[in-house]
Amino acid sequence: MSATDTFDGDSVRNRLLVYLRRQVGGNVEIGPLKRYTVGFSWLTFGFTAKWSEGGARIERDLILRLGPPSGIFAPYRATPEFLTLQSLAGSGVPVPRAYWCCDDSDILGAPFFVCEFVKGDAPVPWTADGGPAFDEAARIKLGDQFLAALAALHNFAWQGTPATGIGGATDPAQTAHSQIAFWERRMRQWSERRYPMLEWALIWFRAHAPKAQRISVVHGDYRIGNFLELDGRISAILDWELVHLGDPIEDLGWICLQA
Repeated sequence: MSATDTFDGDSVRNRLLVYLRRQVGGNVEIGPLKRYTVGFSWLTFGFTAKWSEGGARIERDLILRLGPPSGIFAPYRATPEFLTLQSLAGSGVPVPRAYWCCDDSDILGAPFFVCEFVKGDAPVPWTADGGPAFDEAARIKLGDQFLAALAALHNFAWQGTPATGIGGATDPAQTAHSQIAFWERRMRQWSERRYPMLEWALIWFRAHAPKAQRISVVHGDYRIGNFLELDGRISAILDWELVHLGDPIEDLGWICLQA
């Protein structure tokens, strides 16, 4: 059974409604869940919710993100991404507003969080005919915003914010070793087959692991496709499931990958 079959919209919606009524009171209404076929790991649903707050009736377009047990990065935790979005609210990094999160799989069948729906499209650098997706002016403008958001992230003073709880390595001498161990665990999880080239690479990486010059919040997958663009502006940086504390140089490496 696929994750889509396990987490069908009606079943998730009914359980989500029970959860939200516990969070904001019984006077909650939510519309149908719309499944988005984006992303390679978390399941994403959009829905509209109405509830009362401070005597006023509020209506919001929201996003529900679920980390299914069958996902490529399972087992998931929603807390790190949620704490990151909370911490970065109002910073120079455009992020959706975070509302609720839970790592208890008994609620919806998987860890999840709820954030606001942000308008925009996730651009790709190519088109159907193989040509560039942007003209030169748009490419430069988005590139400047993309790097400015990353600089704001790496300069964000995370100490004393909820982001202190996202995990990772805060010892500059251990940041690279922490990431080597993380990706080695994933490699063993994804395949029992041993590849000599990868084994040699792990040995080399451990022997030449650099020391970080400083510690910052690291997105962990900072590349084109993981942000939304609206009218020539980046409206939100998305997909924080690999976020951690570590060496900001990691994100520069992700930028250099050809998406």
